[in-house]
Amino acid sequence: IKAVRINCLGDVKVLERPRFEAVEIQANDTIFVDRNTSAIAQRIDIPIFTRRLPHTLNWSHPDPDAKKKLGSSSGAQNQDATFLHLCCDPNAEPNYRAGFLGWGRAPIKWENDVGSVVVVRQDKKPLTPFHVEVLCGYAHNRVKPLFLHSMGRYGHGLPLSKDAVLTMICRATFVIYWFE
Repeated sequence: IKAVRINCLGDVKVLERPRFEAVEIQANDTIFVDRNTSAIAQRIDIPIFTRRLPHTLNWSHPDPDAKKKLGSSSGAQNQDATFLHLCCDPNAEPNYRAGFLGWGRAPIKWENDVGSVVVVRQDKKPLTPFHVEVLCGYAHNRVKPLFLHSMGRYGHGLPLSKDAVLTMICRATFVIYWFE
């Protein structure tokens, strides 16, 4: 099954892997049992499963060459994967003990030390790096600002309601983003 690996910062900068990499997985891969989903992808009718991968290297203590390439950033950083997992439940309350940060935020396990991630369609149809790149771009560039606005982060005017935000996270706005 054609899937996509979203490589973490360390895999990209140190190991020189592409940010979005085509991979093949078996039909009986554990991603179909032990996985996460993306509420954003569900809202735009692209059913996906995601699974974090074991770290390629120990990004907590990189060697000097790797540290030089990473600068002050963590090698396990993966903002693309984080943005896919933003919470779209308008009634979600933070539960820090459970690692849940609430509306417009990704769970802690998707915020910190994420590493590289595999993404596959739930229906096992082929997925390309370009598809996942656009999906991540949509989550980052279109959806995240809507969440921030609803939280009052833009200062002027009344924040968007959560219902308004959810109405805007839809197939139509994704298609517009796709063709931009």
